[in-house]
Amino acid sequence: MTRLPHAAIISLPDPGAVLPPHHRIVGVGLDVVDLDEVGASLERFGSRYAERVFSDRERRYCAARSEPLVELAARYAVKEGVFKALGAVDPQPDWRHIETLGAANEWHRPVLSGRAARYARDLGASWVLAGISSDDRLAGVLVLAVGGDPPPVSPHPA
Repeated sequence: MTRLPHAAIISLPDPGAVLPPHHRIVGVGLDVVDLDEVGASLERFGSRYAERVFSDRERRYCAARSEPLVELAARYAVKEGVFKALGAVDPQPDWRHIETLGAANEWHRPVLSGRAARYARDLGASWVLAGISSDDRLAGVLVLAVGGDPPPVSPHPA
């Protein structure tokens, strides 16, 4: 079993510092992704894999970064974490209906659409919050499905 390094775990900020008052957590998801496994999938399946899993905007964002594999693995972890937080098992949402932009090792508000958004609504979640941490081997995420009005902040950087 691969374990997230202790330093990576404690580097995630306190969710209470980013969760507005009068909101409730209705689901929690945790995932850890091995960068080598994502790299192997990209090598084996190429653009078919990337296009099936990541939105166009995610692929462009990651390709423009200094460590695109780290960024892609972080997004893969977010998608898995969101599936778990929402209990989205059968049928599973389209991977591209969970979109996260912005650097790894930060808190993000993934944008949900399609079946992912329906699972969120059914659970009573109006938005999700994802804390991402990564190093040169692993990307890990803590996802909180949150009930209450989303804070008035853009989910993606400009």
